[in-house]
Amino acid sequence: MNQLARWWCVGSAVALVGCGSSVTIGTVGVDSGAADAGSVVDAPAVTVDAPVAVIDTPVAPPPDLGAAGCDGVSPAVGTPCSAGLGACQRAGRYLCRADLRITLCDATPNPPTPETCNGVDDDCNGMVDEVSPRTCFDGPAGTSGVGVCRAGTQACLSGVWGPCTSQVVPAAETCNGLDDDCDGSVDESVVQRCGELSWSMPGRYSRAVTPAAPRPYVDACALPGHRTYLPNADDGNASEALPFAFQAFGVPVTTAFFTANGVLGFSAATWNFNNTALPAARGAQSVFAFWDDLALRDGICTATVGTAPNRTFVVEWHDAGFFPRTEEAHLSFEVVLVEGSNLIEVLYQRMEGTGDRALGSNATTGIQGDDTAASTDTVSFNMARPMLAGSAVRWSPAPVDMRGVCRAGSQTCRAGAWDTCAGEVGPSAERCGNALDDDCDGTVDNGCP
Repeated sequence: MNQLARWWCVGSAVALVGCGSSVTIGTVGVDSGAADAGSVVDAPAVTVDAPVAVIDTPVAPPPDLGAAGCDGVSPAVGTPCSAGLGACQRAGRYLCRADLRITLCDATPNPPTPETCNGVDDDCNGMVDEVSPRTCFDGPAGTSGVGVCRAGTQACLSGVWGPCTSQVVPAAETCNGLDDDCDGSVDESVVQRCGELSWSMPGRYSRAVTPAAPRPYVDACALPGHRTYLPNADDGNASEALPFAFQAFGVPVTTAFFTANGVLGFSAATWNFNNTALPAARGAQSVFAFWDDLALRDGICTATVGTAPNRTFVVEWHDAGFFPRTEEAHLSFEVVLVEGSNLIEVLYQRMEGTGDRALGSNATTGIQGDDTAASTDTVSFNMARPMLAGSAVRWSPAPVDMRGVCRAGSQTCRAGAWDTCAGEVGPSAERCGNALDDDCDGTVDNGCP
């Protein structure tokens, strides 16, 4: 058998009949070694069965959308990102998209909510606190829309509601044909003294500064059952019914009115933040504990201490500061009303900060009965008192100052006008033997034999 030594392709080209099927080879020359070197033997075409080639193609793994992929793309995978505005904003990070071409932020914004006054962009429109002004009223419930009282408006400022502007709250009734106290009646019970007022002065007080036996300071804000008014207020006023019968400036009173600026009144209380000398406008029947432009923190606390008939009613301004609030100060003081004796006391506990302003260099302290200078007692006006903290002032009702038989008169307001002065008793010629000072000169039966 001849051993095949070499293969040549002679004449026809090699033809592939089919992939993995068979291969047909055309004319082939065989070098048998025994033949003449120059001779060629033609052999018939040979068909060879070739095995089917199976190629395993590796499958690429799915792209990693987290730490891998997107090499060189900016922002890089893992870079912090966020989506949405205001309260809708949520944090996330950049991840690689499936096609490995770009990175995308995976954060999904929160849904928007209605805008409120809180310093936050709730509705996620790029603006903060774009809420409409709201109606406000600081007077007692049920008085808005009655008499002269009207509600005001307040705007949202830096996340908090600002002061109530344009409101009219109840005030002391005056003789003007209007319902000033907003109780549904006009000029009711408005009476004033008339004639020669110097004949008598009811409601006068004698004063003792830092009494020999001062009353202990009561922290009303720490007492169980206390009431709190005007916390965090700059200006404003509130009122409370007195827990017992009390006479102030010679007349019975039933309500205490108090303002954020350190004033307590019995018919009203001046809300003005600019203190003045006494008598002050709208300052009748008032106690000026520490009248200055205050800014409250804890507010004004009230409490009734003791048991009848020896109770006290305490109105405390607790840890107040000054306006503007950038001034660091801590002021705690109180007015105490005493049942039975009708004493009025003002006690000062903590008066610290801002130089001597906390000692009264910009404050008015004292009392005022009516609009006349004779009815006032000024303790200090824009004068610092170094020993203010720990001190007290006590006003005791004094007997009515009457000169002989002489008396002032009174007149009543009717439909916005004063009627005639009635009840005045003036001086007359001294009548001997009646033991009266008829001529009101302070001496009885003077000039008599």
